[in-house]
Amino acid sequence: MTASPRKSRSSIEALGVKELVENLLEANATYAEIQQTVFEQTAQKISLAAISRFRAKWSGAQERLARAGAEAQALVAVLTEHPSADLVDAGMGLLLGKLVKKFSDAEESFDKADLVELGFLLNRTARTDHLGKALKLQEERLALLKKKVEDVADKVMDTVKGKGIDPETLKKIREEIYGLVPEAEEAAA
Repeated sequence: MTASPRKSRSSIEALGVKELVENLLEANATYAEIQQTVFEQTAQKISLAAISRFRAKWSGAQERLARAGAEAQALVAVLTEHPSADLVDAGMGLLLGKLVKKFSDAEESFDKADLVELGFLLNRTARTDHLGKALKLQEERLALLKKKVEDVADKVMDTVKGKGIDPETLKKIREEIYGLVPEAEEAAA
């Protein structure tokens, strides 16, 4: 069995100046300026190659963060435009879009694509879709059950109304025995 390759820490991380270098990169500092600032802070010299490798890794993370933010904004826009839209469906659309992008990226450089990861993502997408459909079915069943309970409660209330029971007692029976809260109170909760 072969040992898994260890991830090496960059000299920037080893010196504990990761945040400083990230801030300098964010401010568009040159490699020479970054090198000088790190030297002033640590009395250690880092190579331009180390800065370049760190920048490549950092910019990749920045791009992923920007994509995630854009995806979140798109999801919020859909839900804002269509408040009654199903969050599960919107999320599935986002997830399927990511999956399609993964496959299209894999086609460009298929030798580099992690097929296990792609298969796992496809499996997770299918399971999430199945879970969403199961949750929707449960929601429909609960709504049907609630409607049946409301119908029974209404019949009981109609039967006992003429028996001289005050409205407050009827309300209490509806809430405590049947678990039905008036819709105005339910919306306020």
